[in-house]
Amino acid sequence: MQNFVLTRFVWALKFIDQEIALIETEKFNSRFGAALPAILSRVENNLKFVSEICREIELESAKNRLERIERMLKGLVHYEMIQNELITLRQCIEDDIKYERLYHYPKKVAELPICFATDWSATLTAFPGEAMRFEISSGVDCFALGHHTAAIFHFMRVVEYGLRAMAKALRVKLPKNKLIEWSEWQHILTAMEKKVADARQSRRGPKKAAELDFYSGALQYFAGFKDMYRDSVMHVRRAYEAWEAEIAMRQVRDFMNKLSTRVSG
Repeated sequence: MQNFVLTRFVWALKFIDQEIALIETEKFNSRFGAALPAILSRVENNLKFVSEICREIELESAKNRLERIERMLKGLVHYEMIQNELITLRQCIEDDIKYERLYHYPKKVAELPICFATDWSATLTAFPGEAMRFEISSGVDCFALGHHTAAIFHFMRVVEYGLRAMAKALRVKLPKNKLIEWSEWQHILTAMEKKVADARQSRRGPKKAAELDFYSGALQYFAGFKDMYRDSVMHVRRAYEAWEAEIAMRQVRDFMNKLSTRVSG
């Protein structure tokens, strides 16, 4: 899915229209048929932005025309040639967008997919892999699109990355050396609870006590996510409403950002 701001597309069209008008004026005032280097440089710089927009939304005819214009600008070019190419480019864009289908996010959630990297920055820093980024962005996008059960599905996958990372941080060993990635949540939670309980029996200072308190609190959150969302969404027991998905998103975001202060993956 491509998320982009419509204003940028509008500005791309304005750049083209502006250049067409300027070239018309410069053509009329110039004593020479060939465009000056400064004019070519200006056109080339403006078209870089247009090219970026056309690539983002895959306007194939426009991209091909831009490649032709780029090659043309490297030689001796007359104003008339530039103007004709820009008019043709504008027409290519108009033809291309006939086949585009766009989704309009409701205004109250429109910023979420754009700002997710900022909202989840602590989690993304602690879990820098593409897998975590994909699950977070997918969950936020599904919520904004109105696919609330799908959003919770992705948020529970986000939590699972946190669960695995905390189990490894606690150096949990599962029976028969079973891999954490292939184990059920309850088995991992039980093993972590035992690890924390055993650690409390040993001598410890304030720093260790604070660490164990942190892990104990995290375990309660994991258990809550399991009972409230994870089991139901994974076993197709129910669908979720918008308000439930919003609560889940905020809970998971705040929890994972907090967990990331001590755990990374």
